[in-house]
Amino acid sequence: MADDNNNNSVADGQDGGGSADNNPAGIVNADGSFSEDWRNRFADNEEIAQSKVLDNVKNFDDLVGQFVNGQKVIGQKTEGMVKIPGEDASEEDVKAFREAMGVPEKPNDYEIGRPEDIPEDRYDVEMEKQFRGIFHELNLPKQTAETLHGRYNELQKARMEAMEQAEQKQIEDTEKTLKKEWGGDHAANMVTAKRAYAKLGLEELAQITGMGDDPRFLKAAFDLGQKISEGEHIKGDGGGKEKTDDGEITFNYDNS
Repeated sequence: MADDNNNNSVADGQDGGGSADNNPAGIVNADGSFSEDWRNRFADNEEIAQSKVLDNVKNFDDLVGQFVNGQKVIGQKTEGMVKIPGEDASEEDVKAFREAMGVPEKPNDYEIGRPEDIPEDRYDVEMEKQFRGIFHELNLPKQTAETLHGRYNELQKARMEAMEQAEQKQIEDTEKTLKKEWGGDHAANMVTAKRAYAKLGLEELAQITGMGDDPRFLKAAFDLGQKISEGEHIKGDGGGKEKTDDGEITFNYDNS
């Protein structure tokens, strides 16, 4: 009888705390499903207690299935990940990283250059060379680097167009101002002014700096041109001009 009683106790899960081991905290029902309040076991862990991931977990099989599927997803994500080389990385590691990221082997392999809508004399070839080196140093993928350089060219083009518009407005404003002051003599006075600063060797400088479109500079050049044509002796710092026998105006500079 004693043996029968012991066997019944084991079968009922009452021996040695078997009930506590097989059914912790009473969260598993007799059919293997979880009790409705099984998540109360994790009441102290708000993240687990309120997780939507566990809403569809009704029994132990569901829990194991979700765990296995989660591990598969994690494996798929890590399989395609590229490790960024550290300071102690070998040349092979760096090369493998660049290949995986689409970084060209050499800076000159980036397909960047002057767009057709930017004039050759307005394009900075040296800047392009620096960009290539920076892109390669930063391990930028080919497509990313080429897109960045394209955006830079767009900004440069917009900047040049804005400058050209400003220059054109300056020319128009200067012409309007001088026509108002000089009236019918405007065309002749402009010729006199341009001849004057050309004789002084300022023609290129006037063009580069934009002085040639400044009414103040043009009026000063016109006054100088009149004095030159009249043969007036003009002195500056250590120099002046003289009129030769054939009527040509020359400028002498004393550097002593």
